[in-house]
Amino acid sequence: GSGSLVAALIARIMREQPGLTVTVTAVELASRLQIPLRETLEDCRETARALGVRVEYEIIEADFISWGTAQIAGLFEALPGNRRFDLVIQNPPYRKVGRSSPVRAHLQTIGVDVPNLYAAFLAVGAHLLTDGGQMVAITPRSFANGTYFKAFRKQLFSLLGIDRLSVFQERGTLFADLSVLQENIILTASRGRRPEKVTVVTS
Repeated sequence: GSGSLVAALIARIMREQPGLTVTVTAVELASRLQIPLRETLEDCRETARALGVRVEYEIIEADFISWGTAQIAGLFEALPGNRRFDLVIQNPPYRKVGRSSPVRAHLQTIGVDVPNLYAAFLAVGAHLLTDGGQMVAITPRSFANGTYFKAFRKQLFSLLGIDRLSVFQERGTLFADLSVLQENIILTASRGRRPEKVTVVTS
């Protein structure tokens, strides 16, 4: 997107961890969003510098699934230049993955088979995390429900433990422009950790 979630993260870091160095990798396919994304990240860098927070960034103009699966395949093979991330933040698109789509072919290279694009984003994001790293994702409340998601659930929760679920009950306004009636959540989960308690917030 245009970087609003990254900007919120940088703002929090400036408040809570002054002096930190942050390296951002932003993956965005849409060419129309490249300029606003760069402007947001430049603004973050300049604003943070005044408070002693160093922000470095790279923008990758690519499809997240193809880029992410290539990174993961490189990690499997221990290729140089491939890396894991401490934090993955995403607001995935809500579309189905067709049987013959390139997305499905990319996912098969890392052993993932899912019916929806948001589940694909979650699976790839989980694989890109360091041990102890955290993922924050805006998803449908039913992101892992039903038989279709059984293999996805098993794989995702073999990697991640849920820390927090923020549930938004309003169905008609968040995606009004897309005519989507969807209950949404913000999922926060950590790789390699199983919290004894999960915090659930409803608003």
